[in-house]
Amino acid sequence: MSLSEVYADLESETPFPTCRTCHWFTGLEPDDKAFFNTKASDPHLNMRKLLRACRAANTPLEVSDSSFRNHIREHHTTLLEFLS
Repeated sequence: MSLSEVYADLESETPFPTCRTCHWFTGLEPDDKAFFNTKASDPHLNMRKLLRACRAANTPLEVSDSSFRNHIREHHTTLLEFLS
């Protein structure tokens, strides 16, 4: 696959093609997606605790704290709309 084809595929996967949390989320099992959605929509979310859990998952999330916060605050709702 050419570089341009890979790039186009990445852009079609999520509305935020450079967000590693978005890409990680799309690869989760349905139960894990549901759990993450529940936690991400909780107004009393403990982001550090959720990020620690994501980093310890079977497919660990490897992002900085600030990138994760940015995903939760700015991307996650848009990502869910995009995927539905």
